[in-house]
Amino acid sequence: MEYIGYGWKVTREEAIEKVGIEAVERVEAENCEWNSGGGKMFGEHDTTQTWNSRISIKNNEEYEAIYAIYFVEDEEFIDSDGDPIEDLSNIYWKISHYVIY
Repeated sequence: MEYIGYGWKVTREEAIEKVGIEAVERVEAENCEWNSGGGKMFGEHDTTQTWNSRISIKNNEEYEAIYAIYFVEDEEFIDSDGDPIEDLSNIYWKISHYVIY
């Protein structure tokens, strides 16, 4: 676990240990949204976009929410003709890590 300023960055296994499998599966099932605060995380010329889903956690004495964090490259939003894709379900969504706070 690593504290990153607004919560604890954790793996899936650590998240399950801290908040339970039900919360982890719920946040994984949520639609994710673009995170305006996550742009250019990896440098000035970075093409990685940050997306996340979030749920509130009830009945947990230590944590109140969990985020699933996705990093997606700009190229994934463009089709083979160079046009923006319209159906975001065609993007490869892979969770990078979780944040609990």
